[in-house]
Amino acid sequence: LPRHGRTDSLTAQVAFVACFARGLRSVAGRRRPLQIRSSAARSASTGPEAPARQLGTVFSLRMHELAREALLERFRQDVGAAGVLLFAGGGDALRHDTDHEDVFRQESTFHYLFGVREPGYLGAIDVESGSATLFAPRLPPEYALWMGKIKDPDQIREHYGVAEVVYTDEIQAWFERAAPKKVYVQRGKNSDSGNEVAPADFDGMRDRYDVDQEALHAVVYESRARKNEEELRLLRYVNRVSSDAHIAMMRQARPGIMEYQLESTFAYSCYFNGGCRLLSYTPIAGSGPNSAVLHYGHAGAPNERRLE
Repeated sequence: LPRHGRTDSLTAQVAFVACFARGLRSVAGRRRPLQIRSSAARSASTGPEAPARQLGTVFSLRMHELAREALLERFRQDVGAAGVLLFAGGGDALRHDTDHEDVFRQESTFHYLFGVREPGYLGAIDVESGSATLFAPRLPPEYALWMGKIKDPDQIREHYGVAEVVYTDEIQAWFERAAPKKVYVQRGKNSDSGNEVAPADFDGMRDRYDVDQEALHAVVYESRARKNEEELRLLRYVNRVSSDAHIAMMRQARPGIMEYQLESTFAYSCYFNGGCRLLSYTPIAGSGPNSAVLHYGHAGAPNERRLE
């Protein structure tokens, strides 16, 4: 995984190229229908490190706790041992001028440190004590009608394994009580995309506190580049899920089907067999000349060729 780039740990990186008709014919000659194997059969056929059927068996909140510990160790060594680190989670966006909400994907560093799946959160880590606090949006009562039961702060705290949860509209009062000597926020460029990380902020923060937006960025990415044992376990899982999905695609590949059918096979296998709802990238299911197009499968060329 790139040091300063895409490190989404709960998703499977995908790429599939069906190159030559001869290769397709050889695969077609031994093709079998897509099969959903039991966990026992999977273990017997692929060994003890094969993924379980459910993602929950390999996911642990300890992964995010270890990530915070590693960040703090490096930060104390490189920057200092006092202050508060403040991070902003991603916001929920509508598609253009519609009321359509895409499936939310958390900002990568925020997910790495806290594991929060919902939009609208902020998170703070006390440099000296290591205590982690989440600031959750205060949801209106009608949210429960459309989206389900609203968790209270204690339920959120237990769910995400942090020391404290307060509402975002109480963040100013929380900082007044904490009285940090300095507030560190992350600002800098992702070296892959060239896009800027949006620093965390709240009303009055820069007027009332000494805010540093330079020191944290490099420390965060250096920490993310070194995986803890729980991250490695999860990465092995999603790589196995991805590998199985590639095999499922190859078993389905034959002359006459469409590339998008292979794309759908991949996504289905990752989600149904592995519990991985989100993919890192749109699958590249290029056949024939399309296999030479590096980012084939985009909106202008949506895996739409018939295999020959």
